Amino acid sequence: MAIISVMLPDELAGELDRVVSSCGYASRSEAIRHALRVFLADLGVECGGFTTAVVVAVYERAKARSSLRVQHDFTDIIHTLIHAHMDDGACLDVVVVRGDAKRIGEFASRLRSQKGVKYVRYMAIPPA
Repeated sequence: MAIISVMLPDELAGELDRVVSSCGYASRSEAIRHALRVFLADLGVECGGFTTAVVVAVYERAKARSSLRVQHDFTDIIHTLIHAHMDDGACLDVVVVRGDAKRIGEFASRLRSQKGVKYVRYMAIPPA
């Protein structure tokens, strides 16, 4: 394992120590490794390249057909889809996608642009 030294302002180091303590990390190094994995996964989505992500969408149940049409246009990246009915007449989709990060971004943007869509968020998953 490589050793990398990093200088942090006192305030940031103090915040890191609070996170290590409150979240149960074994050490500062473990917390920094976790943060770096998340940062690199997010950067992959922004900069392109192959990635895995989870897309969450909430939309009006009456508008489900438009979401389904978008999903059918992106079957090349959709790996798994979980669909649930929410109490307030809305649907919730959790979609695992794998592929080019820009294509994943296009999928999320198309979902957002549909009438009746209330919420779309995606998160890159760091490699195992």
